[in-house]
Amino acid sequence: MKRLLLILTVLVSFVSASYAVGEADYDIAEQAYMAQQYSKALSYYEKAIKANPNYFDAWYGKGEIYLIANQNEEALKAFQKAISINPKSPKGFAGQATAYTGLKKFNDALGSINKAIELDSTLHESYEIRAMVYHEQKNDDAAFADLEQAIKLAPTSPAPYGIRALIKMDMGDKNGAYSDYRKFQKYTKKEEKAAKKNVLI
Repeated sequence: MKRLLLILTVLVSFVSASYAVGEADYDIAEQAYMAQQYSKALSYYEKAIKANPNYFDAWYGKGEIYLIANQNEEALKAFQKAISINPKSPKGFAGQATAYTGLKKFNDALGSINKAIELDSTLHESYEIRAMVYHEQKNDDAAFADLEQAIKLAPTSPAPYGIRALIKMDMGDKNGAYSDYRKFQKYTKKEEKAAKKNVLI
């Protein structure tokens, strides 16, 4: 469960391009988040929210920090606030689904991630999250189908291979798990190289 929740936390980190009052504090929070300075990130997300109470991305970032801290109730509140600000953003519902999963409220999680997919069916991360919810519900056929869809949408994303490896390991399929894990490693290395090229010094 903890392994899956860690992946879920990463998956809900969708790219955001919103700008608003409080942007400077939000940018500092994002930099701190990327540097894994989570206390600092939370502090600056809250400063951005104080400057602009309707700052969707700041509320969403705050929810992510609480997910990392395994404070799922607080994460849920932050994501629900984000959804109230922008009910048409799929990532708010994806975050909410992750928080519900942490609380073991899998039916609520499924409802939330289905809403995210309804809003945008092209985001591979949503299918990855739903696959893990299905796995928690012992519905691995549906989980594998969603992972296939995620791979179809983003063939070089490491996440679906990593998730599928964990599920196969739980099922006792060690060979299948190892095969997917090698793909997970391969694409993770490619992502890391690409990220280093894009770092501003």
